[in-house]
Amino acid sequence: MINRFQIEDIVVQDASGVVFRALDTETDTHVALRRFFPDGPEGRGLDAAEQAAYNDAVRKLAAVSHPALRSVIDGGCDPVDGMPYIATEWIEGTRLKAYTEQGPLAPHDAAAMLGQALEVCQILSEVLGKQAVWIETGLQAIVVSSEEIGRGVTFWISPLKCLGHHEGARGLEPLVALTENIMGWSGRTMPDQAGFGLGGWLNWLRKNARTTTLEQARQKLAAAVGSGPPVPTRKLVQHAARRRPLGKKKASVMRKVVAGVLILAALGGGGWFFVKKYPVLLAEAAGTPATSIDIPLVTASVLTVDDHDRLVASQGKQVTLEGTLSGFGYSDRRTSLYLLFSNNPSAAEARGRIVLQDAAADMKEDALASLVGKKIRLNGEVVLEDRANRPVVPLTSRDSIQEVK
Repeated sequence: MINRFQIEDIVVQDASGVVFRALDTETDTHVALRRFFPDGPEGRGLDAAEQAAYNDAVRKLAAVSHPALRSVIDGGCDPVDGMPYIATEWIEGTRLKAYTEQGPLAPHDAAAMLGQALEVCQILSEVLGKQAVWIETGLQAIVVSSEEIGRGVTFWISPLKCLGHHEGARGLEPLVALTENIMGWSGRTMPDQAGFGLGGWLNWLRKNARTTTLEQARQKLAAAVGSGPPVPTRKLVQHAARRRPLGKKKASVMRKVVAGVLILAALGGGGWFFVKKYPVLLAEAAGTPATSIDIPLVTASVLTVDDHDRLVASQGKQVTLEGTLSGFGYSDRRTSLYLLFSNNPSAAEARGRIVLQDAAADMKEDALASLVGKKIRLNGEVVLEDRANRPVVPLTSRDSIQEVK
């Protein structure tokens, strides 16, 4: 157990498993170490075929990165009893339930969060070759990161769905329940115009949850709430690819950790319960308050040129850079076109970058000139350029540039 992960505390225990807060000694960062009980705490572990399927799923999941997804660090099955485990990013923040206990979310926050959930699920479905809601949708499992981290809403992967351990795993029913819970609409019939169009999307999803696709749900959500067209699936998957997939050596180290986890879990004793720790949640509210709650869900992931430090810290991660396009610039050899957000940008000011050699006609200056003076969003993975430590968002297609209306 001292080889890589050092367990520091138990965070959550229930009938589905246990979550530990642990230190990854290789990176000196904290992780969430989760041990699952596929058939309850007294049930069996996975058999050989299930273990092979689970290990393959974890390997694929470890190659995925998205701002709203707590990335997989390691995972596998305990060689003693076959119980599956996974290590993911540790995100400091507040559980979503703490917000909903104060009232329903503001409609724009709810729509943005659902859009993020659909994006993540679609990426994971493409990677795993099976359509499913591949994230935990319980309000206790969704964490809104602290402002210092700036990740907004983050989801946990639900890897056991690859084994069919969740009823209705292929349908979108969990997203129906999530929408109802964050808006206070459970058991209620809502008019289509409720929540600035979110009610209409929920009504549609209630009828089609078992037959529709994630792509259709994303398209319908965007149309219902009047947001821009969603990023195509191919681009989502391309941008979500991590440079370093899970390696076999890491998995073997982790297997040594699990024996110690078993001992700690046994010593925990006293049944399975939720430990209120990060942070202490508010008391359960009676009824649904009339006012809605604004929370930093997706807005934390939408950055501007003024967020220089956060952009630098986001190197290698997906971000949305927003601002009013002031004009264009070129690299010294005119091999790259820059999208600028101020008339006299400093050397370190963030910008979008298009490599002209590979650019399509709609990515040239003439084609983009109509966007000057308009608010736009650039979607891509941050890279740092030259000695100025300048954050740059590489743009590879017109889909990565959106006008904000």
